[in-house]
Amino acid sequence: MNLSVKSIARGVLATGLLSLSLVACGDNTATAPAAATAPVVATTAATTTGAAGTTAAGATTAAGTAQDATKAIQALNDLGKNLDETSAALQKNDLAAAKAAYKKFDDGWDDVEGYVQQFDRKQYQAIEEAMTPVGRELLRNANTTVATVTPLLKTLSDTYNNTIKQMAGTAPGGTRSATPTTKAAAISGPELDAATAKVDQYLKGKADKLVTNTQAFVTAVKSKDIAGAKAAYQQARFNYEGVEFLAESFTDMDVAIDARPDDFPKGENDPTWTGFHPLEKAIWADGKLDANTDKLADKLIADVTKLRDQIKSMTINPAGAIAGAADLIEEIQSGKITGEEERYSHSDFNDFKANLASAKFVYQAYARFVKQRNASLDADVTAAFGEIETALTPYFSADGVAVDYSKLNDNARKALAQKVEALADSFSKVNGTLGLNA
Repeated sequence: MNLSVKSIARGVLATGLLSLSLVACGDNTATAPAAATAPVVATTAATTTGAAGTTAAGATTAAGTAQDATKAIQALNDLGKNLDETSAALQKNDLAAAKAAYKKFDDGWDDVEGYVQQFDRKQYQAIEEAMTPVGRELLRNANTTVATVTPLLKTLSDTYNNTIKQMAGTAPGGTRSATPTTKAAAISGPELDAATAKVDQYLKGKADKLVTNTQAFVTAVKSKDIAGAKAAYQQARFNYEGVEFLAESFTDMDVAIDARPDDFPKGENDPTWTGFHPLEKAIWADGKLDANTDKLADKLIADVTKLRDQIKSMTINPAGAIAGAADLIEEIQSGKITGEEERYSHSDFNDFKANLASAKFVYQAYARFVKQRNASLDADVTAAFGEIETALTPYFSADGVAVDYSKLNDNARKALAQKVEALADSFSKVNGTLGLNA
């Protein structure tokens, strides 16, 4: 989990537009619902007559692309003013003003990150990585100093501004579109609604299982049953990772449940570090369960139950579900592949499997619509899922327990990362193919 915004990646959700409904992110610009997308000018011979007609249609599409690029760059520049304000406040030694300005940037990033993801996924990851230490210091460390924050903010500002410059200067005419060059008409209708209902039921069922399996984990922890806690941990984590992109819509809950020690000023010794991972450390690294882990366990089940209730109040829509699934895949490739998520239990394969299972369910719900519009893309996504599943099979025991991820060598990790990246690249085109980009 990357705590910079946790919008997966990640793959990531605009809370300002949420109103307890899941909105599109990732390759979606998150500025308007898909239904409000402007009509598309067709460029095929079937809809134009003669060279003049085709040229006019192409010109209209090009104009729309330029407008999209301008819109994206303007939105990013507007948000970047909050980084300038943060820097100015630090120069005045005013930490309170710096924190307030940076919070505006952090909150607003959800609404524009899709532009960057669509332009260049590596640039997006670089910004997210640069945001992590700044957010840790300005938003969570009450004792931070100007001297600590200033170089971190400079790195973020430089990365952010360089990205905008690249977006503005890599195409003829000085702009590069942050959205696809052509827009498909948005899918709609009762069949789409039925598919979305299945996704809604699946994800909310996962949230129910999360509570059930977390309770089993908590019971084992409080019974001081380390062996039982190890077994229950993997089941509970599987359910959490399956709904992680929904949890990220509620940042405070995601932090409380899934944060790693790096995100806190005192690291592993920080008293505000809660959730699965301090218990993971107690079980695998310390081998000790005590009164403190009892308190952590009680808070965990309370937080998970609250999260379940929040998830069940959400209204899932196709764009958000697909973008969320893309974030689950992206997060494996961009972060989890390093083994930093489950650093004590080394049960990372379990997380990969959970992320992929939910992403695949979401995709399969909408696959027929993708196939109707782009059979080649459907074949690519389906094949990529199959390749990763085959690659993961040897890393689980007959009873489904993940082997120790730390034993995987660098070459094997690189090979797995390449397969995940191939899936991420194909999956990133799904919302655009279905006309669900804003």
